[in-house]
This record gives sequence, structure tokens and C-alpha cells, in this order.
Amino acid sequence: MAELASLIADRPIATGAWGVWLSRTNRRSVPKYWVGDPKLIPHLGALQKSDPQVSIRVFERWLRAQGIDPIPAQGSHKKFVFDGRRERYGTSQSRLLRKDAKRLFRFFGYPTLADFLIAVNNRTPISS
Repeated sequence: MAELASLIADRPIATGAWGVWLSRTNRRSVPKYWVGDPKLIPHLGALQKSDPQVSIRVFERWLRAQGIDPIPAQGSHKKFVFDGRRERYGTSQSRLLRKDAKRLFRFFGYPTLADFLIAVNNRTPISS
């Protein structure tokens, strides 16, 4: 159950021993969206899920909006230069891979993965 709670909260949660019942079906039923009044979220102690999906196309549009041009690289990768530093990302899937997103949020100086992915989805300028 602690593993399920951690999936929901998107961070490690230490809880009492609730048994080993986490199955594929239970994993698929983890809620990803809040349906209701957003003003109630803080009163419930809810934590924002930090895994919005970002497509490669949306990510590349965000890069271009920042004045960064993606350049084809070796294989199914692209690269870019920002602030004199180079970085790369995979394009073999239609979405930005989680391992790339984790590296990129630090590269661009965002405090959390969620902040970075939300900024990309909303085409928000890079925070300074």
C-alpha cells in the first residue's frame, strides 16, 4: 500500500504495513486528475501529481518559443544549445521520455519536474 500511496503522491510515502496487494490493475487505477473545485485541494491535503505527458512536438514548440532550435543528432536524438551549454533528448517515442525530462528540468533550472513539464505544456517562458 505504501507503494500505491507513493504512486499517487508521486513521491516516497512511508506508511504502515498494508500487505503486498499492489497489482497491475491497482496501478492502472491510480488517479491522475482532480475532478472538482481546485480550491478544495489544499483543504484535503492533496499533492499535485507531477507527471503531465509532454509530446516531442509540444516540447520542440516550447524550445522554439524560447529561441532554441532543435538540431538532429545521432540516431533518434536531437540536441540544442542553451546558455552556452549543450543538451540532448530522445525522439524515438512520441512523448518526452521521463529520464530526459528529469535531466532537462535541472538543466533549465526549474525547481521540480512538475514545474518544468507544466511550463512546457503551457508554453511558459523559461524562469530565471
